[in-house]
Amino acid sequence: MPIKSVIITAAANNLLAIMQRLVDYFEKTKDEWNIIDFDDLPSEEPWVEAFCEAINRSTFKSKSYDCFGNWYSDEINGTSKDFLDKRSKNFRASIKKNYKKLQQNGEIDFRLVTGERDCPDYFTHYNEVYSRSWKKEERVGRTFFPAMVKYAERNGWLRLGLLFLDGTPIAAGFAIVTGGRAYFEKIAYDEKYKGLGAGSVCLYEMIRHVIDMDSVSTIDFLRGDDEYKRHWVDKRRARKGITIYNNNLRGKYLSFMDKTVIPVINGNKIVRKIKESVFRRLR
Repeated sequence: MPIKSVIITAAANNLLAIMQRLVDYFEKTKDEWNIIDFDDLPSEEPWVEAFCEAINRSTFKSKSYDCFGNWYSDEINGTSKDFLDKRSKNFRASIKKNYKKLQQNGEIDFRLVTGERDCPDYFTHYNEVYSRSWKKEERVGRTFFPAMVKYAERNGWLRLGLLFLDGTPIAAGFAIVTGGRAYFEKIAYDEKYKGLGAGSVCLYEMIRHVIDMDSVSTIDFLRGDDEYKRHWVDKRRARKGITIYNNNLRGKYLSFMDKTVIPVINGNKIVRKIKESVFRRLR
């Protein structure tokens, strides 16, 4: 049962009742699904605890699992210089070296775009960089991120950074700024300029802007344990997921496989190698 997103706006003292109504809806529609999967749940939000409690009170079986690491920094209350001065000495030195390398190769220009009024061709420039980067096409499809960017622009949340070298866009990234938080979604650079550190310089300028101009108190790098993130921010939290199993025959079968059989397979090296070999042949 695909669910794109759940938006919770209920008051804290009413969360359990709201979550109970959501689980009741799953019960009423049980003929339409076998399993429901919620991934990337923000465990720091009060509604998640209430949601888990509502599931535990229901007749459905469930399983929690690890999704990915989320790197972030919060309680930012100074200038960007204050924030960046807390990064390691070697890392700060590497940013300065990247600036020098770029300047030795031409004229650099950074632009922070909030919409078409700042740069009518901003998304064309972004796509140019992305198409020349190491990034693979997203599994969410080609329209997802363009739609996200346009939605953020309409709401005043968009902060898209473009780094130019002699007029050519070589690095780009975008963040969504709302509620005092900056969510960094995509950073990419042209592979041709890999050795110049263009991506890190673009990100450096974007972070300066969201702290000094937008006064954010949190920088969030969202999903993934990419190596570069730990240089910029200092905290990590695990994002969890929950799978809910229907009480019908197929739901019980999937629960048994997921919670009993698959852990045994993964725990046995010989059986795991056979499974991996079969999967490779089926691809």
